[in-house]
Amino acid sequence: MTLKEWLSKSITRPHKIVAIFLLAVWSVFAVRSYLTIESKQHTYVKQTADLLSIAFHQQNRVIAESGLETLLSQGGAISAEVCNGGKQEISANQDLRGCQAETEFYERLVEQKIPGSSSLVLRARFNLIKDMSSVLSALGLALILVFCGFYVIQTAQNRIKKDLFDPLFNKLLGNDQLEIKELMDLRSTIQEAKELEANKAVTLAIQENNQQVAHDIRSPVESINALLKMVEIKDRDLKAALDKAVHRANSVANFLLKPEQKAATIGNAVLDFTAIIQDIAIEKRPLFTDGQISVQAPKFLVGQSSLPAESLSRILSNVVDNAIQACDHDRRVTIKLSQSNGFVEVAVQDTGRGISEELLNRIGEKGLSQRPSNQPAGTGRGVYSAKKALEEVGGSIQFSSLAGLGTTVLLKIPVANVECLEKLDLVLIENEEMHRLTWKLWAKRKGLDILTFASADEFLLRAARLSKSTPIFMDFILDNSVTAQNYLPELRRLGFSEIVLVTSHRDLKKEDFLGTKAIIGKDPTFAERFLPPPEFNPPGAAIHSI
Repeated sequence: MTLKEWLSKSITRPHKIVAIFLLAVWSVFAVRSYLTIESKQHTYVKQTADLLSIAFHQQNRVIAESGLETLLSQGGAISAEVCNGGKQEISANQDLRGCQAETEFYERLVEQKIPGSSSLVLRARFNLIKDMSSVLSALGLALILVFCGFYVIQTAQNRIKKDLFDPLFNKLLGNDQLEIKELMDLRSTIQEAKELEANKAVTLAIQENNQQVAHDIRSPVESINALLKMVEIKDRDLKAALDKAVHRANSVANFLLKPEQKAATIGNAVLDFTAIIQDIAIEKRPLFTDGQISVQAPKFLVGQSSLPAESLSRILSNVVDNAIQACDHDRRVTIKLSQSNGFVEVAVQDTGRGISEELLNRIGEKGLSQRPSNQPAGTGRGVYSAKKALEEVGGSIQFSSLAGLGTTVLLKIPVANVECLEKLDLVLIENEEMHRLTWKLWAKRKGLDILTFASADEFLLRAARLSKSTPIFMDFILDNSVTAQNYLPELRRLGFSEIVLVTSHRDLKKEDFLGTKAIIGKDPTFAERFLPPPEFNPPGAAIHSI
């Protein structure tokens, strides 16, 4: 078979390949969807059974009915009832069927024994047709696409063969010479390939240079770190500033070594914005002894961002340095942190000489420096790099200034899942999502601010910033069968004294868990007696200076 015959035959087969591919994709999607739906339904029923166990133990019918209603509204069940043998104890049924009703062919019945009871069973029915509606819709769409694809491909392949392949075959395999346009396209393709290789070479050179710079940074930083350990520094603020500076230098070196870790979408990393700003302020104060750096921020402002923490620290450090250098007489720099409409906003205000309107319009240009003549000349890369890094993640940097009065630099960073608290009343560590939701609803009704964590490890990442008197309510059984007992020594070492175990196990004894105040059930109302009395918060106390 010649090349021309093989190509001519091959272009008549794509519709078969498309049909097989679409059907295979739908089959995988259907099986996966079915298994996912089934797993979620079993999980909802099990969690509801756990909640009903607590309700029946407390003889609280309201919580029991609420749990069944939640199973219908959020879990997707069409009926739910608690049965004792064949007798219905409590129900939340859309179709008013009882425990003896038979299951229809299009329904799935999920049963779960209620913990703590030998006779009570939770029965929930789910509509398979409703649950699989998206999969069936996908099947219909796939069939439509297949038939449309058959028609389009069959119609197009004749045109392609006539207008493209036949002339190309005649020129490649015949005696005709290629036209000038085709030669130009070929040359253009070769040129693009050469440019791509050149860009790869430049990127590789930059990476190698970054590695060398990182190595050169690390060597003196490690020496400085070793010397700091040998010298006793009594000034705690000075020691903290030196430690922060060394840590940030190491972070910059690590970032240069791993540039591929730069995020591309929102949600790659959780940033503690309050902690980052505080660290920068601590680092810069020893350099600004004749002035004042103040921070106005919520107690906690945490969110997911595609801007790495190292990049934000570098940008903020550069902006604060510029603000310090701009101050002449009334030397004050204020850093303000807030969040609004999916953005975290960091405003750096100085009382310096200000920027003229002409130069204000040019800020962000590469190589433009605003340092006064009595200071070392800058490279003009700081603001340029900050503007570029923020715009890459959908953020921005804005400047406003009045000559002789000062300048305000506003950094806007896009964030997801923002958590902003001005005060904190309690912490819950619980791996079950339904229990975390129940506690959040209870706290909201009580006017309490609560932080919830799915694991103790997640809590420990934030523990350093929490008040040690904050009540900690901790589930006894955590993920992977790890118990709270594994983490109690670490919590005591960190200084937390208000630790209460939360569990449905009734055989646990407080004296077996050193450092705990009590052991209570999972009903959040049990926690009320361990909370401090409410404090009066005057208006305007939402923001505090650090």
